[in-house]
Amino acid sequence: MSGTTLYGNFHNYYKFNAVEERLRCITEGSQCLRCIAQEHMGASEPFTMLDLGCNEGDVSLAMIAIMRELLRSQRQAPLDPSNSIVAEPVIRASGIDLDGELISRAVNKNTRPEELSFEVVDLTNELAFRTYVQSFLGSC
Repeated sequence: MSGTTLYGNFHNYYKFNAVEERLRCITEGSQCLRCIAQEHMGASEPFTMLDLGCNEGDVSLAMIAIMRELLRSQRQAPLDPSNSIVAEPVIRASGIDLDGELISRAVNKNTRPEELSFEVVDLTNELAFRTYVQSFLGSC
């Protein structure tokens, strides 16, 4: 059937649900992300994020940009006092969705492949989901 979607996901989702609107509840007036960034300050491992049901990845890309800025703001002082260079935050993120077409679009628009990957994973398949999460976390 033309115009229908197999899983309830659809291209152009963000035209009806703007990324800025979807993120406003955690970016405006909320200390949630600042607290997360503060807790991560000084951590040796990358900041890790998993976006479940990522659609075309717009929210995933926006979230890593937000977190990168928050992590930078927490690292204003150099980690090594003898070196004035402040280390860039290391982010490792993944967006997953069960719709391969949406993931293909996410991969094509991904401007941060060194930080963010997209994979087709069916969350309703517990074994597949668990296997993916363990693999993703093991690569961080």
